[in-house]
Amino acid sequence: MSRHSMNRFSLDRMRALFFVLVSAVAAIYLVQFIWAQLQFLSSIILLFFAAWLISFIFSPIAKWLHRRGLPALLSVALVYLMLAILLTGFIALAIPLISTQVNQIAEHITVLATPGNLATLNQQVVGFLKGLGVSNADAHRMIDQLTTNLQSALQHTVNGVVANAADLLSSLANILLDTVIVLILSFYMMLDGPRIITDLIDRLPTDWQTDARNFQSHIGRVFGGFMRSQLIIGFSYGVLTWLVLLGLGVPGGFLIGLICGIIMIIPFVGPYLALVPPMALTLLLVNPAELFRTEAILLLALFIAQQLVMQVLAPRIMSQGVGLHPLWLFAGLLIGAKVAGVWGAFFAPPLAALIAVVLDVAYQRFRQGNPLFTPNGTVAPDAPRPDLASMPATPEGAA
Repeated sequence: MSRHSMNRFSLDRMRALFFVLVSAVAAIYLVQFIWAQLQFLSSIILLFFAAWLISFIFSPIAKWLHRRGLPALLSVALVYLMLAILLTGFIALAIPLISTQVNQIAEHITVLATPGNLATLNQQVVGFLKGLGVSNADAHRMIDQLTTNLQSALQHTVNGVVANAADLLSSLANILLDTVIVLILSFYMMLDGPRIITDLIDRLPTDWQTDARNFQSHIGRVFGGFMRSQLIIGFSYGVLTWLVLLGLGVPGGFLIGLICGIIMIIPFVGPYLALVPPMALTLLLVNPAELFRTEAILLLALFIAQQLVMQVLAPRIMSQGVGLHPLWLFAGLLIGAKVAGVWGAFFAPPLAALIAVVLDVAYQRFRQGNPLFTPNGTVAPDAPRPDLASMPATPEGAA
């Protein structure tokens, strides 16, 4: 090779390297810019996502009514009318029951917070600490310090609630407004969403349309399975918590069961957080003479309930619903919580599953088009393209 050819070859390599570096820097800045804009618009994106989720959950009912001969507008309107009736009925039944249980809790706290009961509780805690090897003086000092800290924390909480009452009312008004916006958006998404998606897919290149339709179908399976899984898990554990508290004679079981059921739908951390409300309620309401025995029975019963839900029920429905290994689900949970807080943690599993599907499709495309993965080192000209719809939604071993 002549010197001129070598110089030209080196110059071409330098130009290619420079182009690659500039492209990489530009891509990094572009990603940062897009990410900043997404963060800026995160609240609006969340509203549209919540609206899409509601329309996604109830659209099968509207489609069923439409197949029975009803117009599309009337089908969607009937679905929302049914939803309004159910919500109104639930509120009408639940609010009086919750109000009654709150009054019962307040009455029990008033009765138990007498000087005699507090003294009995103090003696029991001191005896428990002495049984652990703590001296009598240290035990009393620990109890006094704990009492002082609790009083200070309670006073600080009350002062904070009073000081932020206006902000709380403003937040409630914003939540109500967001709810109305979400319902309006979901109505139009349920009514015109399929037509809009079909139009968008038809505008794609012909080679992409099959995969786009398959991917749309997979979204339905993943999100539908995820929502069904979470609702079944939350409902089951909420009912079990209510029954446990009812069996122990602790008032407020319905309210605490409802709270625990909602907490339970948070992936991974929900089971641990769901232990706090019933334990705290029992600590407040149970007679000091029965406290330790009741707490032990409650903890054992809740542990058994969680094992039934998380080890027997959840693996079956979650693996079928999401179809992703728990390690990737946990990684998605951490990233989602970091990016979008509680909502990010809640929606992390289905989003992680969808990202895994996209990456799997890209890998299959790359593998079929690369001679490194073919037996004879050549690419088959008529190699079949990966079909997203044929991919199993429940890979073996997923939990």
